[in-house]
Amino acid sequence: MPQITIQIGDEKHRVTFERGPTVRDLQEEAGYRVRTGCRGHGTCGLCEVRLRAGLTNEPTINERLHIMPERLTQGVRLACQMRPLADLHVEILHPAPPTDWQSLPVSGPDSPGWILNRPRGWPAEVHRPLGVAVDLGTNCIRLSLFRLGDGQCLARRRGPNA
Repeated sequence: MPQITIQIGDEKHRVTFERGPTVRDLQEEAGYRVRTGCRGHGTCGLCEVRLRAGLTNEPTINERLHIMPERLTQGVRLACQMRPLADLHVEILHPAPPTDWQSLPVSGPDSPGWILNRPRGWPAEVHRPLGVAVDLGTNCIRLSLFRLGDGQCLARRRGPNA
């Protein structure tokens, strides 16, 4: 199984992975978060990493828009746009600050599979409006983001209720 080496300063951490997810997803799953503002869509340009060694996909158009050509040649890439093809060594250039909040899956075995009912009188073709469901528990707060047009759950987070 291939491994990704995640370097933060002088610390190096090794994580095995299966091909498919982005470097950003692998880092977050392993608990080594990179700064981000767009949740992995390649639009903010904040999740910069330096490719130290290994094989990935070619830089995407989003990377070419956010990273100057000379920095691309120095191995600077966006973690959310990189997909490792074999063993990889990346250095996180801008680590995210520590947090007790964590992302939760929106689908799969750990997801409740929620679909929000469309508000009464809301046209089915409307897909832009979003809604947030808040579960305010004694010890924990859970937030779920829904697309109101079809009720699809888009993102979930959980954190401590101080």
